[in-house]
Parts: sequence; structure tokens; C-alpha cells
Amino acid sequence: MGRPTAANVSLYQACVLATAVGESTVGFCRRARVNRSTVLKWQADPAFPRDVERLRRRMLDQAVGKFAGSVSEIADGMIKLALDAASEGVKLAAQRSVVENLVAMSEFGEVKDRLSKLEARLEEGGQHGCRHEIVGAA
Repeated sequence: MGRPTAANVSLYQACVLATAVGESTVGFCRRARVNRSTVLKWQADPAFPRDVERLRRRMLDQAVGKFAGSVSEIADGMIKLALDAASEGVKLAAQRSVVENLVAMSEFGEVKDRLSKLEARLEEGGQHGCRHEIVGAA
């Protein structure tokens, strides 16, 4: 399989990033001036998809952090618009959006709590000699 060498590790990392953001192999090879056979060897290595997934998770975590830092301010803006908009149409749309988002967040919180409880029960069962797997668990 094709692990990167010390000489091309930065190209490998660039390839992982390009793949993580959806760039085609051909596009990456052209842009980075890398031989396609080199990239195909990297991609054939079982570590490559793991590296791509690890990077995607890190990128997603950073994006979620940015959104989380703005949620309170955005919610305040939505509520202000829902209460103070001059246009009745804008006010109604903002009110609907506030309510829909509140319901969605509440439902997400409930599902997350239920999933955590199920995972705890499955883990507890595993400690007592029962074998359970969580579908999709890494």
C-alpha cells in the first residue's frame, strides 16, 4: 500500500484535505502537480479514508463551535425581528422560524438523551456478558 514518504507527506496531507472537502482526484492531481498513480496508492491504503474522516470530524467540530458561539446572538436577533418587524409578513415569518427552531432543538435534545440512555444500557449489558452492538458505532 502507499503510505506517504517524508518527502511527500505535505502533499499527502493536502490530498486528504482535498478529498475531505470533495475535490476530485483528477482535480487535485492537476492542481498539486502530483502523479495520479501516487494518489491512487495513497487512496488504496486503509489509513487514507480514516485520515479523511478524522479531518472531516475536526473540521465539523470547528464549524459547530463557531455556530455554537453565535447561537445566542442569532436567537436574540430572530426574537427581536419576530417582535419588532415593521412588516406583518416579516414578523410572521420570523415568529414561525423561532417556533420551528425551538421545536427542532427540543426534539434533538430529547433524541440525544434517549440515545445516551440506550447506549448506557447496552454498555451495561455488555459488562454482564451480553453482547450488543450499536449500529453505526465507530
